[in-house]
Amino acid sequence: MVGKRSIAIFTVLLAASGCTLIGGKHAPVDECTPENVSSSKALEKAPVWVPGSPMRVGLPTTGCLGGDGKYHTDRLCAVSEVTVMTAISQAEQTARQKSLRLVGEALATRMGPVLGSTTPTDDVTTVSKDLRGVIGRVTDTWVSPICTAYAIAEVTLDDFTYVMRGPALSTTARRLLLEHAATVVGP
Repeated sequence: MVGKRSIAIFTVLLAASGCTLIGGKHAPVDECTPENVSSSKALEKAPVWVPGSPMRVGLPTTGCLGGDGKYHTDRLCAVSEVTVMTAISQAEQTARQKSLRLVGEALATRMGPVLGSTTPTDDVTTVSKDLRGVIGRVTDTWVSPICTAYAIAEVTLDDFTYVMRGPALSTTARRLLLEHAATVVGP
C-alpha cells in the first residue's frame, strides 16, 4: 500500500512542477505559454517599474520607479523588454543583459554634455560601459502573461560618485593597471 501512495504523490509532484507526464501534455517547466489576452490586459498585474503598468498612474514621470517599487530621484533606471523567446530563463537573461546595456547607453548620453567636446565620444562610451559593469545591477525581472520578459537595471548616485572618485592612484599606477587589466583580472 505504501508503494502505490508514493507513486501517486510522485505523479502529483511531477504534474505540479510542469514536467511532462507519460501520455500527458504539460509544457516543460521553463517554457512560457502565452495567454490569449491583450497587451494592456497582460500588464494589469505588472510591477510599478514596468512601462504601461496601471500602478504607474499618478506617479512622477521623471526620476526612477525602481525595482523595489519606490520612486527615487537619486538613481538612473533602464527597463528592457524581450518578446521573442518562449524559454523563461533565456528571456529573463536576455532582458537582464539588455537592461544593463540600456543603462550604459543612458550614462553615455548623459555624460556627453557634461564632459563637453573635449572628451572623445569613444571615451564616454567606454566609461559608461565600465560603469555599467561595475555599478549597474538588475534589481527585478517580470514575465507577463503573454510571455514578454522585462528587467530593470539601476545605477545609484552614491555608487556613481564612488566609482568616479576611485581609489587614490598616481597617474602612472592607473595607466599601468589599465594596460594590464587582463593580467590583473584574468586567469
